[in-house]
Amino acid sequence: MTSNNAAPPHDGAGPAFETDYAALFRRSASPDYYAHPDWFRNLAATCLTASENAVLFTARDADGAAVAALPARRHAASDIFPGARAIGSLTNFYACNFTIAARPDADLAAACRQIVDAMTADGHRPDILRLDTLPREAPAFDALVATIRARGWPLRTYFHFGNWFETVAGLGYDDYLARRPSRLRNTIARKRRQLEKTHDVDFEICRSPAEVAAAMAGYETIYAESWKPAEPFPAFTPGLARSAAANGALRLGICRLDGVPAAAQIWLTYGGRATIFKLADAARHRRRSLGTVLTAEMMRHALEVDQVREVDFGRGDDAYKRDWLSQRRERWGILACNPRSLRGLAAAGRHLLLPALRDRLRRRPR
Repeated sequence: MTSNNAAPPHDGAGPAFETDYAALFRRSASPDYYAHPDWFRNLAATCLTASENAVLFTARDADGAAVAALPARRHAASDIFPGARAIGSLTNFYACNFTIAARPDADLAAACRQIVDAMTADGHRPDILRLDTLPREAPAFDALVATIRARGWPLRTYFHFGNWFETVAGLGYDDYLARRPSRLRNTIARKRRQLEKTHDVDFEICRSPAEVAAAMAGYETIYAESWKPAEPFPAFTPGLARSAAANGALRLGICRLDGVPAAAQIWLTYGGRATIFKLADAARHRRRSLGTVLTAEMMRHALEVDQVREVDFGRGDDAYKRDWLSQRRERWGILACNPRSLRGLAAAGRHLLLPALRDRLRRRPR
């Protein structure tokens, strides 16, 4: 691999995405739907503002073949410093994982050098680089940090969110449930009995493209009746449901009471991993714990039908997740500022220097 010539970026989720990134994804055999080309295509089509565009940064070997790539977004006006240009991860607030897609034989350090050089090249040099949703333990994290620092850009790494998960390979639902706290087991059984005493309870898990339209109509009816705020990018979830169904990854569960949709959950099941993605309960049923009962049904399906090796509950350290899952990992971010631009220097003062000074003052003995 050559590391001295930065590969030019490719705007949009167009030809380079269809060839370079899709080929790398297939060769990397990633089990993560958050790295699937269709995840990025849908995000780019539904979640970018008028001042943003998707871009793919690629590292190539001496023959010109892509060996690694990083999907990103270019901001004409950064949201963390007025007037600054920025390049960031092609992620949103639903993404649970993000990293460089690379061939198994790739020299990751050299690939990171090419990609960082492409991101900071003179023709479109940003004031700010911000990569987030990164697994801290992945080799690419340290390689990116080392490369950005070697280019003279000041940076800080920061905790982004926790992700609760559990390895469940070979477990049946009863075995899994036996691992859970007794209060959760009792809640599932009690709430299920209460529902069945007063209602005709029906569960459906939709997964095929033919089922998407009707299932999403039920989901959106429930979401509109829930206490959750309106989606900032309303086309994203329907687009995801369609693409996930086409790739065999959609599990859209609906709980009906007396034939009326009352709770819904969207899970993504791909490559042996099941991720809870979205959930909603109709507000009128909030005290019935429909979410708990439906989660149990979705978990049963994941373990006994899909036979996944891992289940995770997406972003955040919500207390209830610890009852369902016992392991935790973290996603981190990298924020770097261009020392050769005025806005980059100003952003470094605000977002790098001031936080460092505050941390030092807090640690001073009194």
